[in-house]
This record gives sequence, structure tokens and C-alpha cells, in this order.
Amino acid sequence: MLISLFYIVVPLILIGTVATKRQPNTVFWLLTTIAFGSIMAYLWATVRWEMVGIYLRPLFPVLFLIAVAISYRRIRKPVSKPKKMVVVLEVGIYMILLVIFSGLNWFAFKGYSIPDDTIDLASPFRHGKQIVLHGGASPFTNGHFHVKPQNHALDIVGLNALGMRSTTFVGGENLENYAIFGEQIYSPIDGTISVVVDKFDDQNPPITDVGHLAGNHILIVSGGVEVLLAHLKKRKCIG
Repeated sequence: MLISLFYIVVPLILIGTVATKRQPNTVFWLLTTIAFGSIMAYLWATVRWEMVGIYLRPLFPVLFLIAVAISYRRIRKPVSKPKKMVVVLEVGIYMILLVIFSGLNWFAFKGYSIPDDTIDLASPFRHGKQIVLHGGASPFTNGHFHVKPQNHALDIVGLNALGMRSTTFVGGENLENYAIFGEQIYSPIDGTISVVVDKFDDQNPPITDVGHLAGNHILIVSGGVEVLLAHLKKRKCIG
């Protein structure tokens, strides 16, 4: 719950600060805009938006641009000259933020690049809405990146009408809360099914079967490439 609030509160604080802080000149306005904008860009690229609603992702940049426009119209030369130490400190903070988040953004947006040795895969879903939770060529966007051979694995979650993966902010232990639970899957590539495992009971979050991390899964072979569909729901046999 707290992490979900963090994803909402931090962008709102940045937007509110930009909109309400009266800048003494265009240089400070530009410095503030770029520094705070770099933080907003990093949040846009890395925040778990499916926890609070994916539709907030494009909304916050729009609100930030509105705040920037409001801030520009409020630029006023101060009545009294600010102390040099205060000016130096403020500029220093902005520069530090800019350097740090420029580096973080480079690593984060690197995850959106496409490696040369990729293959085309279709979505394993044909109904509903889904997004990639973990994926890409960067540890900032893909929690599997440093775990070979999972470094290019994709974690896919379903979205409900509110753009959330679950009917609750934290997801909870009830699997029925999750939009993707029970969705039918399809092969993302033409190939041959070589392995099918369907014997493990469904695990309620945050419980993990450390002895069988893939859980129920299907392995598909196509042209020397293996595609693993893991963490599948156990089929209920009737008979």
C-alpha cells in the first residue's frame, strides 16, 4: 500500500513544486524544469504503474507540462536580491539531481532498445489487456536482467478496467483479484511443444515454490529457439 502511494505522491509533489515555486528568472525556471523533468522521466520509465493504474502514466507528464507553463508565466524578479549562498546551494542541488537522473534515465531507457539477435514473438494473449511488467535490456526495467538465462524474460500482467493488475493496490493473496488469472494463453511462435508440466498447485502471493520456480510451464521449440511459458495456472481435471 505504501509503495503504491509513493508512486502517486512523488510525481504530485514534483508537479506542485514546479507550479507553485516562483522563479526569479528564466535561467532558474529552465534549470528547475530540466532537473525535475529528468526525475519525472525516470518515474515514467520505471514506476510500477499497473499497481496504481496504467492510465496515470500519460496523465502525469501532461500535468507536469501544464505546471511548467504555469511556472513560466509566474517568473518575477525578486524584490530583494537573494543571498549568494542560497543561490549557490539551490543551483548545486539542481545540478546534482540533473546529473544523477540523467545517468539513471540513460540506463532506464536503454531497456527500451531492441537487441540485434531478437526474434519476433506474438502476444500469448488474445483477449483482455496486458502489459509487460518486467522486460527489456536494462535492470532498471527488467528484474530478470542479471539472472541468466532469464535476462530477457518478460513478466506479463493483465489489466482491469481501471488499468490495474488487481482489484486491490497490493494485489493480495487471492488469485481471483488479479486480472490475468485464468486467462487462456496461445503459443507466441510456430513450433513444437517439447515439455508440458501441469502438476504444481497454484501459489498465493507472496508464497514462492523455490524448488520449482517455473511452476507449471510449457516449453516450445522453433528453429533452434526455445520459448518458455511459465507460472501457468494448474488445470482442474474433472472426472
